[in-house]
Amino acid sequence: MIEIENIRIEDQNDKSKLCADIRYNGNITTLWYEVDKEYKKFLCTERADAFLVALLLFAMEKNENINIIDVPITSKLYFNITHYIIPIFSRENKYKKIIINTSLDDKELDNENANGTGISLGVDSFTTLKEYTEKCPENLKINWLTFFNVGSHKENGGEEGRNLFLKRKKISRRFAEKNNFKFIAVDSNISEFLRQKFIQTHTFRSVSAVLAIQKLFKNYYYSSGFSLYDFKVNILQPAQFDVYILNFLSNGNVSFYSTGCTYINRLNKVEYIKDYKLAQENLSVCFMDEVNCGKCEKCVRTLFELYIIGSLENFKKVFNVKEFYENKEWYDYIFMRNYYKQKSDYIDMYKLMKSKKIKINLKSRIKAFIRIKIIGKLIK
Repeated sequence: MIEIENIRIEDQNDKSKLCADIRYNGNITTLWYEVDKEYKKFLCTERADAFLVALLLFAMEKNENINIIDVPITSKLYFNITHYIIPIFSRENKYKKIIINTSLDDKELDNENANGTGISLGVDSFTTLKEYTEKCPENLKINWLTFFNVGSHKENGGEEGRNLFLKRKKISRRFAEKNNFKFIAVDSNISEFLRQKFIQTHTFRSVSAVLAIQKLFKNYYYSSGFSLYDFKVNILQPAQFDVYILNFLSNGNVSFYSTGCTYINRLNKVEYIKDYKLAQENLSVCFMDEVNCGKCEKCVRTLFELYIIGSLENFKKVFNVKEFYENKEWYDYIFMRNYYKQKSDYIDMYKLMKSKKIKINLKSRIKAFIRIKIIGKLIK
């Protein structure tokens, strides 16, 4: 049994934390979500929604029922989780059907009725930002940007992950303030407790952070990394059916939407934001650091996407374009390595390159073929 109890707010200096004590396996751990004290009013002590969603897949993996003491959850969320989320995830051996013991409440909460989205400054988040600020009904437009520490910086949290979160938060906050968006960051220790793979749990982690501050939002747009055309119930990579999950994690106070999922592939998203000034001046996709290194897989992929659609020069403020052209043979080699590994983004790019008659260095092509198709098979 996992017990959630004593939900409260704790203040310390200029920060406020939404806390809950978690009883599990003979231990008591305090889980928390922290915001700047000026946003204390958005923290939700009236519902246990945030902690239930954060712990749900953990409890199902450990085959432990959840008992929520004193504080209710929203009845819509309870119904959705028990009738739609638990059944679909428990169809595989990784997760078990569990029972949630709780009281329910649908009393309307105070709400700022804001519209928000996460701002990682990547391709997916800029696609969402453009969609919901341009040619969008006024009541749906994004007016708040968020930045969470729930595992994307280091999936098990810790000091290294928090330091990277703090570095990246400064950049996201600066972007929001410069472009007249309100900004809220949420720090948390849920990653240290869960110690689960981020790729398998990120939707639930991020939703839990939004539910911790659910008095702020009426609509929250979650940028999809997958196309709806690739929809698949895959519990090892739930982002492939986020459009399903998010609908059933909406609780009546906050509605969650999977955005950007109607684009056929990532290349189409890059095409969509290629003339978007905010992206041209702020795009940050790097896996290694808070600025684009130009060498990691995510940087290389984005450089090629921009190069293929003829927009690389438009992004010279965020990428070292000169270095790309000076080292084109190396970049071509990395591109072909990923293509021969049958990575879908590179297959899409390669098709477009062929149609545009864009050449790949022959030496790089041969070297990559030998490394992946010949040496790779011998190593296996």
